[in-house]
Amino acid sequence: MLSISVQGLTKRFPNHLATDDLSLDIEEGQFVVVLGPSGCGKTTLLRLIAGFEQADAGRIHLHGREVTHLPPGARDLGMVFQSYALFPHLSVADNLQFGLQLRRVPAAERKQRLAQTSALLGIDQLLSRKPAQLSGGQQQRVALGRAIIGGRRIILMDEPLSNLDAKLRQDMRREIKTLAVKLGITVVYVTHDQAEALSMGDVVVVMHEARIVQVAAPATLYEQPNSLFVARFIGSPPMNLLPLEPSAHGLRIADTLQPVMLPAEPTNSSASLTLGIRPEHLWANPAAHHPQWQMIVDSMEYQGSDSIVNGHLGPHALAARLPGRAQYAAGQTLQLGWNPQDLSLFDPQSGKRLDNAAPTDFLHRSQTQEDAPCNVVIS
Repeated sequence: MLSISVQGLTKRFPNHLATDDLSLDIEEGQFVVVLGPSGCGKTTLLRLIAGFEQADAGRIHLHGREVTHLPPGARDLGMVFQSYALFPHLSVADNLQFGLQLRRVPAAERKQRLAQTSALLGIDQLLSRKPAQLSGGQQQRVALGRAIIGGRRIILMDEPLSNLDAKLRQDMRREIKTLAVKLGITVVYVTHDQAEALSMGDVVVVMHEARIVQVAAPATLYEQPNSLFVARFIGSPPMNLLPLEPSAHGLRIADTLQPVMLPAEPTNSSASLTLGIRPEHLWANPAAHHPQWQMIVDSMEYQGSDSIVNGHLGPHALAARLPGRAQYAAGQTLQLGWNPQDLSLFDPQSGKRLDNAAPTDFLHRSQTQEDAPCNVVIS
């Protein structure tokens, strides 16, 4: 059953198109993360679903009921804001019960829900305190409790962890996801932090310039980005993207004199492509018979469990994520291996992924061509 369905949702502000013909279906119980850079329209989408903004075009359905023109209070959903929006003069207990009191819920039921919610969130010892007496994590729990205490099945969250430090954000990510699963609620969670998106989302919705550009499970989004934008945006460091150009026998890394990478381009042998590979899909010192590149090292970033080696192939920047504490000096030549199945191909004109272009097939064919050896060295 669909919990949330939006069709053709468009919102214009003066001199700014915030959402452009957005359509999205969310199943009941899904944890959906809306991810994108600042200004892409993700918060506007959330506010349209909540009813804080009115759409210029399109429709919104919640649990099969159209709510496009209903006020926020009639949409039967909860909202957690980036700023928490707690009343400073009210105690934790009164903040949690505020919505229930407005809805004239009987006192006995309010007391029961307060006890259940505060125990669930581990704040039952804080009920008499004011927000100013709470830590950031405790305030976040109160804000979350206020959203779920009414028993609503849809919760919207607008960058709720952005005010917390890194360690607490990690803890709260785990707590929020665990709570959502336990309660069986539908969550739409807006963030610009891809670590939150990939670790929390059942489905990730990537937005760019007021449009949805990809909707996928985290693993699919990371391993099979459908465009150059998603490939650049997802991952830290992002996917390496290397331009290929036509030569007499196929496509090779642009602006180099090295052997052919792909013996033919799938539709037009004179066209160019962009080749992508994730930094962690490269490894140092491959066997002599294995496809490899020679990278000139520029710098190192030690990150504890692994190291990021930054360098270049000819004029093109390249990053490799290597295990442990790799030690290479600037200017050193590093042999890097890769597997054909880890490569992605994109059309640089449209920016779209080419699903029908299989690098593995091309590279396999190159093994039988004398003018296109598989041992590729790029410098």
